[in-house]
This record gives sequence, structure tokens and C-alpha cells, in this order.
Amino acid sequence: MKQTLMIALLLAVMPVAGSAQEGSVLAPPSWGPRVRATPFIGFGSGFQSKGKLFGTGGNEIGTRDYEFEYGSGPVTGLNVEVRARSRFSALAGVAWSRRGETLFTTEDSLVSDVGSDFLTARVAGGIRLRERDEDLQFRSLSALLFAGAAMIRETPEVTLNSPAEWRDAVTHWGLNLGAEAELPLSNDRLAFTAAIEDYIVFWNPDGLKQHLQSYSQSEFGLTVAETDPGISNMVLIRLGLTFRFGS
Repeated sequence: MKQTLMIALLLAVMPVAGSAQEGSVLAPPSWGPRVRATPFIGFGSGFQSKGKLFGTGGNEIGTRDYEFEYGSGPVTGLNVEVRARSRFSALAGVAWSRRGETLFTTEDSLVSDVGSDFLTARVAGGIRLRERDEDLQFRSLSALLFAGAAMIRETPEVTLNSPAEWRDAVTHWGLNLGAEAELPLSNDRLAFTAAIEDYIVFWNPDGLKQHLQSYSQSEFGLTVAETDPGISNMVLIRLGLTFRFGS
């Protein structure tokens, strides 16, 4: 539900905001630099991955609900924005996040597991909003709304006790939605940015099967045959220093 509401909000706001601002500018608009590059640090909130597994054991064919609860963790990365035409931009970015602990829960048990590292890459389109007063456009606060596709690479932290089934990295796919605010500094080529974004994760069933296999025998006495994962939301907040190039 959260991701559906966020998608609907962005789709509703972007054209309305764009048309409203377009009508308020009398002179040809200036949308700032051609290229923005932003290294950033941030914080990713904890999130859950829920679903059902289908397995077999002996003469039993069973279905179980499962839940992985990933801990919160630091985030760092780099975003690049290239202004394509007027207020519209193309964006690309990478981010790395470490989640120190994962809890595996079922109806009957709770198991603490080592965490995972997440490497995300995204490509997106954005629409930039700016100050209506042309004299203040370059030095005042501006905003960016963006939406696009994302790749999420999950790598488990391997220890001596890690199960053989859960040692390899797994790739998931998803959507990326968010909003960013930019405040130029006294030097026009630098700006402070703050953003909130949501990675809507569509979990790889085969990857989850590997992860669940490490628990299913001990917790359920089942060998996992299939998984039916739900959709998760990875929300992060970030702060960055933007380097601005071109005009």
C-alpha cells in the first residue's frame, strides 16, 4: 500500500507542479547547471521481507509464513544528474549499505542471523522545481522529484558458521522514488542537498530460496521447493555535497 500511494502521489504532483511553475515564469527559465554530481552519506531504516515458502519433508508437503527483519544501517554513495531539457533530468546513482543483523521469524521461532550488505544502482527521470523569482533562481532552494528503476545486490556477511546455502550474492530488482532539496552555497559551484527516497524491492524468489534453505530444515524439517515473496520498502535519508558543472 505504501508504494502504491507514493507512486500515485508522484504521478499526480509532477505534472501539476511543472505546469504551475511554467506559467509563473515570464522570462526564459534558467534551471541551473547542466551536470550535478553528489557524493552522500545517509541512514537506511530497518525493513522487512515477508512471504510464504512451500516445502517437502518426508511425507509432508507444507506451507509456512516467514519474515526476515533487516536492521538499520549507514548508507554512502554517489548520484549524478544531467539536465536533459529545461526542468527535466536524467539521473543515475549507486549506494552501499550495511545491515548489521537479520532476524528470521516464523509462527513458532525467532533466529538471529548475520546481516547483509546491499549495493544498489538506479537510473531515473526527474523534474526540478525552483524559486519563481528569476533573480533568486540560482541561489535559492530548489527541489527534485524523481522515479526510476533499481537493481539491489544483496551480499550476506559470511562467517565460519554461515550455512553453505547462504554465502553467495543475490540480485533483486525494484523501483526507486524520492524527493531531494538543494541549497546552493556562496560558491555557485557547490550546493548542500538533503533527500528521502524509497527502494521498492521485488525479491528474487530463487535468492530467497537459498536464504530460506539455511533455516527450513532446522526450523520446519522441510526442503524448500518454492517461495512466494512479498514486496518491501527500503527507505533511506541522505545528505550530500553537490558539485555543479556547466550551465
